[in-house]
Amino acid sequence: MKRLLYYTFLLAFPMLYAQEVKVETNTKNIKIGEQIQYKVSVETPADTPVSFPEGQTFAPLEMVKTRAADTLRDGGKYRLVKEYYLTQFDEGKYTIPSQKIRINNKDYFTDSLLVEVHTVAIDTLKQPLYDIKPIQEVKKPFTSYGWILTIIAAVLLLLIVAFVYFVFIRKKKFPFLQTQKKLPPFDRAIQDLKELQNSKYLIQSQHKEYYTRLTDIVKAYLEEEVHILAKESTTDELLTKINLLQEKGKLNLNQETITNLKRVLQTADLVKFAKNKPSDDNAEYDRETIENVVIKTKEAIPLEPTDEQAINEARQKALALKRQKRKRLLIRIGVGILLFFLLGGVGLYFGYRTLKNWLFNPYVAELNEGKWVTSDYGYPITELTTPKVLMRKQIVDITGFKPIIHSQSTFYFGSLNSELYIMTNIITFVKETGGNSSERGDGNISLDPQLVNEIVLAQLDKAGAKNITTLQEEYTTPAGVKGMKVFGEMTLPDKNGNPFKANYELYSFTENGALQQLLITYINDFNAKAIAKRVVNSIAFKTE
Repeated sequence: MKRLLYYTFLLAFPMLYAQEVKVETNTKNIKIGEQIQYKVSVETPADTPVSFPEGQTFAPLEMVKTRAADTLRDGGKYRLVKEYYLTQFDEGKYTIPSQKIRINNKDYFTDSLLVEVHTVAIDTLKQPLYDIKPIQEVKKPFTSYGWILTIIAAVLLLLIVAFVYFVFIRKKKFPFLQTQKKLPPFDRAIQDLKELQNSKYLIQSQHKEYYTRLTDIVKAYLEEEVHILAKESTTDELLTKINLLQEKGKLNLNQETITNLKRVLQTADLVKFAKNKPSDDNAEYDRETIENVVIKTKEAIPLEPTDEQAINEARQKALALKRQKRKRLLIRIGVGILLFFLLGGVGLYFGYRTLKNWLFNPYVAELNEGKWVTSDYGYPITELTTPKVLMRKQIVDITGFKPIIHSQSTFYFGSLNSELYIMTNIITFVKETGGNSSERGDGNISLDPQLVNEIVLAQLDKAGAKNITTLQEEYTTPAGVKGMKVFGEMTLPDKNGNPFKANYELYSFTENGALQQLLITYINDFNAKAIAKRVVNSIAFKTE
């Protein structure tokens, strides 16, 4: 009876069989970036389904990796062990939250754990400190403008090469053919026949090529020596022209020579068009026959050309020259049309003003359309937005004004002898400035226009500027700060000493008890003017 009650109890309450869930870690103190080994173990009867945590359920710690659960047998029970590797990259104390383990469709929860993450101490005695490295120039990346200019340059180069080839080179054959052209027609024909005899056409069973070359030689000779159109004539047409010359007394060939020429030409037609294949002996005999025809023709030509022949020859030369001129003209027109449509297409897509800037001033255009930077310069601070960050410049000794200058900070971009130059100058004066400038009671200084003019003109003179025109007017920034503007035109030498015209603008302000100047020189270009205007409109003055 007791045993029956025992089994009835087990059947009625099967989940009362003990389930043991344990959690352990290899450490609770780690350094930034180190990993914690987090291990969950479950003791359960066999064939009991168990689900472990999946994914990033350990926040604020991050799970780096996990391993498949290991199964260990202990008598009639099984122990399932699953490992997780956790980490954290910020210093502090963190709590690993309670994790849910599902066993036989019932949830069990682990205890939470406290973990400390420590930073890594740096020993500055063992690790020496170094000075800040100086600014190094970085090569400009190859922008889209560079690719466009490269494509345009490549197309232009191809057009030039094609033009040179068709106009000057196409008529010139290979060097050995040029040497042959220097020979008289008779000597060249005999030489070609000798080369045909030594060729490998017959050895390689290339009879069609052999007879094609043979007929080309004799037709070229007849065309140049007898002055008849032979190359594009059929066999019957060529023989008809020869007979006409015979009747007019311009050629004295015997009938046997004409018959032999006819036989060889007809044989060549059969080889080329009917795939006839004569023996090698017959092919060599035909070559000898043509050689004899050339010799006989040379002997049959009258020693003195008739007036009609001379006129015909002159006419042919004139026609050839006319055709050559016409061909060159067509090539030039074709190249011009192609270039026109190429540049027109680029202009329609990007704008004609942009195309002009790319072609003539690509550097300035790229600066205008590139990414600009805003930065503070000197003290009192002058804030400017420029195409590139201005670099600090060695203080320039301004002749005649050194005694009244207390401090000077100068920053610049470019060169006075280039397409674009930007310079900002912050000058503070000594308390006693003499007659040119004196300190006011409110901390500002009175600005002598003549002093400002002389300072900027001294810098322009040093750069080799000539024919400087000077205009002056009051100026107010978009933020309402009043100052003075000195501007005009000048002639500057470039890096190679060649003169070019440039504009200059000097803006002077007396904010925060200092003379703060902005000098811009630029060529007469749309992008350069846009750059100057944008830089001037960005002027701002700060006390902190």
